[in-house]
Amino acid sequence: MEDPFQVVKDEVQHSLTVVHELHKRWKEILKSATGKESEEYEWTKSELLSGLRSIEWDLQDLEETIRIVESNRAKFGLSDDEVDSRKHFVESTHKSISMIRAEVASTEPAESAASKTSSVTKKAAKKAGTERESLLSADSASGSRVAITIDKEAAADNKRFIGDETQKQAMIMAEQDTQLDSISSTVSRIKDISLEINSELKVQDKLIDDIGEQTDSAAGQMRNSMKALTKLAKDSDNGKLCVIFVLTLILVGLCYAIFS
Repeated sequence: MEDPFQVVKDEVQHSLTVVHELHKRWKEILKSATGKESEEYEWTKSELLSGLRSIEWDLQDLEETIRIVESNRAKFGLSDDEVDSRKHFVESTHKSISMIRAEVASTEPAESAASKTSSVTKKAAKKAGTERESLLSADSASGSRVAITIDKEAAADNKRFIGDETQKQAMIMAEQDTQLDSISSTVSRIKDISLEINSELKVQDKLIDDIGEQTDSAAGQMRNSMKALTKLAKDSDNGKLCVIFVLTLILVGLCYAIFS
């Protein structure tokens, strides 16, 4: 992007060249100032003053750009020497146009009374009005260029800021998605483990039930055997003892068969 100071500075230098030419011609006319030349004098004086006003307004724009640069050196990256050079240009130009304006204001042309006709006065006034409007338009355009340049820089800064924030938000969302995927995977593994534990518990419950049933069956058989032994004990002594011994062996063998 072109430096706005340099753009306005180029315009000021061009306007200053024109003003110096008008000033030179104005002094030449002032020395002679005869009838027909008086009309040229009025036009030259009007053009000269208009040019001085235009330069003064442009210098105000340049001073504003210098203030903006000084308030944010890091953003514009201008050295102290460059800033001082710009200040010197503005000051020297102010001094130059002030000297010309003072000379014009303090000097009256040696014109004849006949040359100061109403026709010349009206034409000069018309010229001055036209030039004033032209200068106002030029100043407005110059100020607009500076304002537009500053607005563009602000818009670019805003665009960069929005882009950075959007990128940060995208990175945060991507990180959150990764974390959610990890959590989902962990939950799935926990669910699988829970299902395996539940299945194992069911198998163990079935085994316990089977053992309980076998224990109940063995207990029933033992009760029946004990009843038989009790009955035999009542019937005879020796025979009972033999039977008891045999039944005891059978009971031991039965228990061994069941629990082995």
